[in-house]
Amino acid sequence: MRTQVRLHKLLWVVLSLLLIVAPLQNVQGQEVASSDTTGGVDVEQEADAVDAPLSEDLVAEQTGDMPYKMFLPVVGGSGNGGEANTEETDEVDAAFQHPWFAEPCTNVLAAERGLWDDMPGAGPGLESGLLWFVTDSVLGETCSFRSNFGAIVANQVAVRVAVNDGARFSVRVYGPTAFGCIALRSSFITPAENDDSSFSTYTVNFAAAAVCRVQIVLTDDPDNVASLRSTALIDYIVLRNGLNTMWIEHFTRPF
Repeated sequence: MRTQVRLHKLLWVVLSLLLIVAPLQNVQGQEVASSDTTGGVDVEQEADAVDAPLSEDLVAEQTGDMPYKMFLPVVGGSGNGGEANTEETDEVDAAFQHPWFAEPCTNVLAAERGLWDDMPGAGPGLESGLLWFVTDSVLGETCSFRSNFGAIVANQVAVRVAVNDGARFSVRVYGPTAFGCIALRSSFITPAENDDSSFSTYTVNFAAAAVCRVQIVLTDDPDNVASLRSTALIDYIVLRNGLNTMWIEHFTRPF
């Protein structure tokens, strides 16, 4: 009798163990899809992607011996607060008193030249404009910007500018004609001996006439790639008629 009781208890224990173990074995053998599909990505696949080695295609290419290009963006905009040059106008979106427009360069890529604002100026609260381009060609390189405005009468142009070695800076003043603002009223170019990075002031008188455009031009001189850049730090450009200031650009943010 006792033997039968023991057999029944043993059989009950075995059946209980089978009922507990059998479902677990079935679950372990199933391929259950994850219920978390946030962003349309399976969680398990996302984890595998994180653990996978980085593809060579995702590794940024080294800039080699020309890292300066990373720090020479073109300051541009649409003139209404934009952050990129527009193909129609190529206007500089900067803190200047007047709109400035980039003109086609010679032997210089558009991405390798610019007219920057917010440069150190001559005194407290005053800033300068930086005209620059990369000199990476053995050919002559030139870039220019222009500012057009309603006609005024002037007889003098004055500029304060610092030019680095290997660069020449020019200012040209134009007047209106029946065919547009194309009449050259006055021009000058900084002498080669003044490309010493120090500020100099230049004043040029001309016959009183209507003026509608100021153009600034930067060229490399001599034509070489030794310096890798040509720059001009412009403190101000002013047009006068006698003692009267008719137009001024001192590249300072207007408040």
